[in-house]
Amino acid sequence: MILANALLRAQSYPGSNIDALREQIILSFTDIPESPFSIQQIAMRGSIVDKPIGAWFGPNAAAQVIKSLVQDSPDTKLIVHVAMDGCLATASVEDALAKGPPSWPLLLLVPLRLGLQNLNPEYVPMLLDMLQLPHSIGAVGGRPNAAHYFVGTQDED
Repeated sequence: MILANALLRAQSYPGSNIDALREQIILSFTDIPESPFSIQQIAMRGSIVDKPIGAWFGPNAAAQVIKSLVQDSPDTKLIVHVAMDGCLATASVEDALAKGPPSWPLLLLVPLRLGLQNLNPEYVPMLLDMLQLPHSIGAVGGRPNAAHYFVGTQDED
């Protein structure tokens, strides 16, 4: 879902037909092997992070698979960068941006663990601030077999 949202933002511009764009993006996730972001493509691409078909992808594995699928699908017009070990280095982002045309937007994925069993309350204010940034497309979190996609906030929650 986070990739679909990034694609929609990356490919829409004033005057574009949003409904047609949404349909095109949805088709790229269709449940057939030929679709660039199908579940079959995701499962097979798991091999780059040593995940057998049917295995749960943690945050880093999922981010690496998204990056690999987007790189192999240049029609997406999107650059994906994965911050490793929770560290974001300006030079590595600049290197990622240099690999594509200057007009292509960047999907920055920062896989993190924000608590051992539960979300550490110290991170909540920063997450709420991040979700309110105009260019934020959200956060994915959860635990194995129970992931959630957060796209914004309501009131103080």
